Amino acid sequence: MMYSYNWKHVLIGLLFVRMSQALIVYFAPGEFDISSTILFNQYASKSKYDTITTKILQRLAAWDSVYFLKLVMEGISYEHEWVFCPLWWRVMRVVKIKFNLDVYDVLLAFIIINNIVTIGICRVTYALSYKVLNDSRFAYIASMLILVQPSGIFSTISYSEPIVQLLCYSGLYLWYSRDRNIHNHLEYFLSGLLFSVAFAIRSNSLLYGILYLYDFVFQKSVKDRILALLTGSTLALTLAYMTYLPYSLYCPERGEWCNSWSKSLVSYAQTKYWGNGFLRYFEAKNIPLFLIAAPQLILISLSLIKFKSVTSIRPIWIVSSVYLFLQFTTMHVQIVNRVSSFIPLHIWYVAHLLATDKEAGKWWVRWWIVWISVQTALFAMFLPPA
Repeated sequence: MMYSYNWKHVLIGLLFVRMSQALIVYFAPGEFDISSTILFNQYASKSKYDTITTKILQRLAAWDSVYFLKLVMEGISYEHEWVFCPLWWRVMRVVKIKFNLDVYDVLLAFIIINNIVTIGICRVTYALSYKVLNDSRFAYIASMLILVQPSGIFSTISYSEPIVQLLCYSGLYLWYSRDRNIHNHLEYFLSGLLFSVAFAIRSNSLLYGILYLYDFVFQKSVKDRILALLTGSTLALTLAYMTYLPYSLYCPERGEWCNSWSKSLVSYAQTKYWGNGFLRYFEAKNIPLFLIAAPQLILISLSLIKFKSVTSIRPIWIVSSVYLFLQFTTMHVQIVNRVSSFIPLHIWYVAHLLATDKEAGKWWVRWWIVWISVQTALFAMFLPPA
């Protein structure tokens, strides 16, 4: 039986999930932090929306959303703000200026765009999954799982997870053109451009450069190796530009990171202001955050075990392995629940379990539903994890 992508199922599912999240946000207890209150008082004297909508919007301005909204409203004031998805908020700032939006409008625009993008992710996930494993039922299930993936509330609001996921999955779809027709140069090269745009939004997308390194090593013809090198160089050039831009504004007067070997403000800010670094997060006070991250870390690990021998996805397997290592040892571990959306392997693993009628797949979905409900309430109260 052929299972085709179903827009109606996606729209109904998305509406149900988002309405459930809206109810949780509305009825959640008061916020622990008042940063969002200060933000709205600073950029809007009052809301043009009804009381219910206004309350929900105010509750959705928490954690990094405060930074995103502030950056859209007035741009960069402090060096640590260069860490926050530089291309994403700049695009939204253009929208804000062009349409003369206030802070409530900007947040609502983020929400609308991210939900439209989520629909696009479901479509691309179906196409990518079917292209890779040639199983329509598996592809259909994978596309529907996007609606309950553990990124949850972060795929709804001003965060960049949805747009990065769409760009990366679309990049993977185009990259797979080399498996069917290595001489389809345009699609293959466009995959590199999509990953470069994704990297300009979130730095973890740089890991997809591994795909082109893999092709450069394992492709047999010189022509194909040159194509892999040229395509991968788009990511390298993006990295160089993203490093040069703040350097050109602050250095050499700034000192410190200007004199480092990497010249990277982002690396410096992540280390200095957020304490990122190899094993630096391994402290007793962070044990609760490791426990929160544990299910998703285990799920990614299981997916790596399951797909280890599947040659058609070996490069994605390598990307996922490197990401898991970095996420566990170097990053803030709890963000795995939202950041891991940029790789599809764990989605494919749960889809495989469900497609083969294994009870474990249902338990993972149940856990995701419970998790995103709890996560939504915690976010609305401005409580960890973020």
